[in-house]
Amino acid sequence: MLNAYQQVMRLIYRHDSLTFLHIKRVAVLMERFASYMGLTSEECYIAKLGGFLHDIGKLELAPEVLHKRGKLTEKEIKHIKKHPVFGYHILKHYHIDKRIVEMTRWHHECFDGGGYPDKLCGTEAPLLCRMMAIVDAWEAMTGKRLYRSPLSHEKALAELQNGKGTQFDPELVEHFVAMISSMHVRFPKRSVTSSVPLTIPKP
Repeated sequence: MLNAYQQVMRLIYRHDSLTFLHIKRVAVLMERFASYMGLTSEECYIAKLGGFLHDIGKLELAPEVLHKRGKLTEKEIKHIKKHPVFGYHILKHYHIDKRIVEMTRWHHECFDGGGYPDKLCGTEAPLLCRMMAIVDAWEAMTGKRLYRSPLSHEKALAELQNGKGTQFDPELVEHFVAMISSMHVRFPKRSVTSSVPLTIPKP
């Protein structure tokens, strides 16, 4: 029998396969980034789980918006931007480590306070959330999307550099750029969820 975590992964895959591929890649990168930053093995594990669950709120988004190939309307953009809060409300009812819940709610906060949903500024967002903002943006730029071709690693790194101090924590950007520049990033073809068990008990 599938545990609750695997069931959540299947729900996300059925709802939007591109989101499922995105969270797998983010999970792998978050674990590597946390390790590169010298975090503990437990923190690296939490970072990986946060990668898998950060977009769970997209389960509440309308499929026609998620799968839209053309330009989103202002109303649709507002709808999309609700997914961190949707995810927070899903996870807060379960016995999930609060750092994972924080990553789910705050992965779109910006270093200058211009992000959403809570407009946190600077280090008001916890470290893992600020790391997630970078990793999530990197994967969004370099990963497959319906509405555009992926950016090259070089262009994506330049975009991260351009966002230092505004969208992203400048010090963390430097560390992430150094990590990506020093390694050939590979992502497993098979699902990596089976190696990351998580039981989510009922409320």
